[in-house]
Amino acid sequence: MTLTLAPESTNMCSGKGQMLVRTSGCLQTLISILQRCGLGGSWSLDAARIQFWGAVISAISACLNNPRNEQNQGLCSMVLARVVHLLVVASDRGDERHSLVPALASLTGQCVAGNVHNQEQMCSSGALEELGRVFRRLSQLSCSGRSMQILACIANAIDACVTDYCQGSILVGSLGVVEALVQLLAEPSAETDITHKTKFLLTLAHLVDDNDENRQRAVDAHGVPVIVKCLAETGDPEFSRTAQFLLHTCFSPSGELADNPGSDNTACREAMKQCSELSESDQYWSREVLSRLQNVQHTLDSMNTHDTRATPGGATHDTRATPGATVDRRRCARHRRSFP
Repeated sequence: MTLTLAPESTNMCSGKGQMLVRTSGCLQTLISILQRCGLGGSWSLDAARIQFWGAVISAISACLNNPRNEQNQGLCSMVLARVVHLLVVASDRGDERHSLVPALASLTGQCVAGNVHNQEQMCSSGALEELGRVFRRLSQLSCSGRSMQILACIANAIDACVTDYCQGSILVGSLGVVEALVQLLAEPSAETDITHKTKFLLTLAHLVDDNDENRQRAVDAHGVPVIVKCLAETGDPEFSRTAQFLLHTCFSPSGELADNPGSDNTACREAMKQCSELSESDQYWSREVLSRLQNVQHTLDSMNTHDTRATPGGATHDTRATPGATVDRRRCARHRRSFP
């Protein structure tokens, strides 16, 4: 069985190519093929069949992203539950089927990214719950390099499902995913690729954003000291920016969520208490990070005051402190989603 597809080398990634693959019926055919995919039981899957299914999955993914195509996402919504089911089945296998998990997770993420309808469908169909449970289960197994890669891919899919969608965050948080992400971040850096840790951190950031219960879960799992330690150990700029923004926005006493009158400050107080119990070197790093973030906030507040005086009618701009940028929180969410 052969399938000649090379989405990376075609014009598939342009909007014109994505429209053509839909209007020609090619995408519908690929979806129909995927619906007939069987990975369970003792069904024989040799390397050629695995390659075939991988090509089908990758081709569909290429029809959805760069740029994001909402119409194509709508066509794929009918197979979302099927895709997640195949991911769960493949993750249970110790043979070649396991190699399809990253592609299936990527397709899931591409289907729901920025699409509220598909996010809601993932939640109502039970597919998001399945995804959260398989992530939790795999995170409790041996964390080799290969399993970390698979977990990072599934975390990306979960991230797409919960970004700007509070119901998804609530559901995923109740499944123990927050605690699992903290556990994965605590893995020794020498054994975990920093790009994987960055994906775990991004997912954690979206889960705790505007969600007091998930924030408390992260604190109870000693997430703040873990993040501080990771900051001390890595010089990766993407990880550092995300970690500092997360600490400031969700856990710092000067952060926006902490200052929100309608927000529960318990998590923030407990986070600071845990930081005070760190080793001497890590306490220094924690104080240094929070001090720098507070200085940035004070500078921005001063700039906002100046802008208010200079603007007729006292109009203000909604700004937040992120390292090297002044952006509102929704733009921050979109920016975090574009990280590796």
